[in-house]
Amino acid sequence: MFRAGYYLQGTTKFALGQFTQAEFALAKYLAYVPSDRRAVWLIAVAALRQHGASRAIEYINLLLNRVPADAATLTLLGNAYVADRKPAFALQQFQAAAALDPENLKIKAGVAISEIDAGQTEQGLAQLEQLFAGETGAAVVGPTLVLTELRAGRVGKAAETAASLVHRNPDNPLYLTLLGEVRASLHDDVGAQTTFRAALAVDPAFTPATRDLAQLYLAAGRGDDARKVYTGLLS
Repeated sequence: MFRAGYYLQGTTKFALGQFTQAEFALAKYLAYVPSDRRAVWLIAVAALRQHGASRAIEYINLLLNRVPADAATLTLLGNAYVADRKPAFALQQFQAAAALDPENLKIKAGVAISEIDAGQTEQGLAQLEQLFAGETGAAVVGPTLVLTELRAGRVGKAAETAASLVHRNPDNPLYLTLLGEVRASLHDDVGAQTTFRAALAVDPAFTPATRDLAQLYLAAGRGDDARKVYTGLLS
């Protein structure tokens, strides 16, 4: 009776965005049912939402001490290690998850990103590019590949990837924003502004495009235009 009530309270608080209360209630539930995978996933995510990566790692490891590992739990543990800034541990978890679910593109992308974070930049980028070239990989890894290429200073490759994404789906505000960020990196301010405005024409409430366009205006000394962009978002 009590255990079901704690679980219901935890899931309700989580749905309401009250993550501290959700974690408290789910911890009480797990004291009765420590091997409930879904409850552990939920409490771990609640901890992550509160910047409690170390707590999330502890919750998941306690579960893995009791039940056989599965790809979903290992992936969540990998994400927790990413949040805890431990890329080598994250890479181990993503690799183990990929071994259990070798066709999962998101897990493969997690492996590649963790390799990059762990200093294996060329290997990780090569894997991301290979996934992007697949028939179904573009939507999964495309945005990550653009941002990773930018961070690695491979602006030309980032431009090719972003242009390919926009060609596939010209009405996707995320793809347009990524293309704008690449153009800004190339100091093509006019092209970047045009692309950010195109993203906002598709979705006026798309915050990344609003932020990037306003920052571009501010850098050019156009404070009034930046203010108008933010006012348009608020309206």
